[in-house]
Amino acid sequence: MTTLFLANQFLIFCFFAMIIFAAINDVSRFCIPNAVSLGLIILYPLHVLVSPVPIDWLRSLMMAGVVFGAGFVLFSRGLMGGGDVKLLTAAALWAGGGLLLPLLVVMGLVGGVLAALAWLLQYARRYRAGGIAGLLMHDPAIAAPKVPYGVAIAAGAGYAGIKLLAS
Repeated sequence: MTTLFLANQFLIFCFFAMIIFAAINDVSRFCIPNAVSLGLIILYPLHVLVSPVPIDWLRSLMMAGVVFGAGFVLFSRGLMGGGDVKLLTAAALWAGGGLLLPLLVVMGLVGGVLAALAWLLQYARRYRAGGIAGLLMHDPAIAAPKVPYGVAIAAGAGYAGIKLLAS
């Protein structure tokens, strides 16, 4: 194995470590540290330089820009957190054009499961608080559950990372 190949493998493992760290932080604190997204963006040029296969970095940059633009619109409407937008943009950079769609599909599926679990948790709390009547009436004391969407982003990014390792 060449030194460049090993360096690329190391960078992809760093990518995995960062997205796992982001997911854990999102679950525990509902916050994705800026350092994670920044770290992913800083490591990307090194990945481009040492990758054993050619990377269309310009296309990856454009795709990340499109993802950031869409994320910014969602953030400005209160539909997505800023940390989620930054993490998704950094993950899109790594995924590039070829892996962005699979990343988004996996992210959407995992995000849907997380949202369904959050919804079920909310209804369980309502039932516990007021029985059947609690299910039918909105209780402002029972807050709507938050969804740690960084977990879904990390799942999609992890899928893309596995594909990067295989190439």
